[in-house]
Amino acid sequence: MNKVFPKFLPFRLVFWFLGISIAWGGEELPEIRQITTHPLMDFSPAVSPDGRWLAFTSRRSGNLDIWVKKLPAERAVRITTHQSEDTHPAWSPDGRRLAFVSKRRDSQGDIWIVSLNLKKDGIPDGEPVQLTRYLGTDRHPSFSPDGNKIVFVSDRDGRDNLWVMDVASEKTQQLTTSGGTDPVWAPEGNWILFTSYRFHPGGDLFLIDPDRPESEEVEKRVVYPITWGETINAQGAWSPSGTDIVFL
Repeated sequence: MNKVFPKFLPFRLVFWFLGISIAWGGEELPEIRQITTHPLMDFSPAVSPDGRWLAFTSRRSGNLDIWVKKLPAERAVRITTHQSEDTHPAWSPDGRRLAFVSKRRDSQGDIWIVSLNLKKDGIPDGEPVQLTRYLGTDRHPSFSPDGNKIVFVSDRDGRDNLWVMDVASEKTQQLTTSGGTDPVWAPEGNWILFTSYRFHPGGDLFLIDPDRPESEEVEKRVVYPITWGETINAQGAWSPSGTDIVFL
C-alpha cells in the first residue's frame, strides 16, 4: 500500500484495514462485539457523532429500511416504513437528523432526510423530506460539520461525481468532474475525503476543498491524491478529531 503525506494536509494516514486485521492508533482493539443479532441482513452502519446511537439498514421488516438503536444493546427502532428501499443512513452533526437514500420516487435513488426524537428511542419526528429529485443515481450522503450542506454522489453529468447541496435551499453544485464516490466530510469542514478511479481500477483516496470545485478549465490543482499505486485504496473515513484516516 503506497501512502503519500503532503506537508500541507492536516492529518496522518496511520490507520488501516487489510483483510481481517484491525489497527487503531497502534493498539489492537481489545474485543469485537456483535451489535445486531437479527438473522436477516443488517448493513451500512453509521454511529452518531456522540457515539451513543447506531443507524443502519436492515431487511428484518421484509424490506430494506433504516433502523436506529441506542448502543450498546437497546432495542432497534424502525425509522422508515415505505415499501420501497431506504438505505445508507448518515447522521447530521447534532445527531438529530438522518440523511439516507430512498427509491420511493426514483428507482435509482434520491437523497431524503428525517428528523429523530432521541428522547423517545429515536422515533421519527415527522415525515421524511425529499432533498434531491434527479431521475438517476443520487447516493452516499455526508453532512458538513455545520449541518447546512450535504455532499453526495450523482451521475447527473453522465458519470459518478461528487455534488454538494445546501439543505435549506436545495441548491446543488458539482464538486468533481473526473469521477468520485464515497465522500466523507472532515469533522472540521476543511476537506472532503473521497475515492476516485480516475488513475487506475483499484482506486485511490483524494481530498478536495468543498469551496473550490474541480473544473476541466482550471489548470491549478484543487484535487489532491493522498494514495497511489496499483493496490486497492478506497472507502476512507475520518477519525473524530479529523487528524487520521482509516481506509480499505
